[in-house]
Amino acid sequence: MKRNLAFDPGPEVREQWLKALESVGVEGVRDRLRQQSGGSASAILGIGTVPFMTRGFAEAWLEDHASRARRREKRWRWAMIIVAIAGVSG
Repeated sequence: MKRNLAFDPGPEVREQWLKALESVGVEGVRDRLRQQSGGSASAILGIGTVPFMTRGFAEAWLEDHASRARRREKRWRWAMIIVAIAGVSG
């Protein structure tokens, strides 16, 4: 995950927050963000096993997951193009 220093709690707490986010999953985190308003520096209460975390940290985590999904999709698309070209030329 890209570190946004404005919302980075430090190495020990970061690991706890990342585990909590993973345990809830992408859709669960999106739901929690929709339920609670506020800016990026505001607190989100009760994510996984942690009592709170900053909204900005959760938003950065979601963006990181979305970015990874886009990269995977792009690689699959190129793989399919290469397979199609190899099939036509072979």
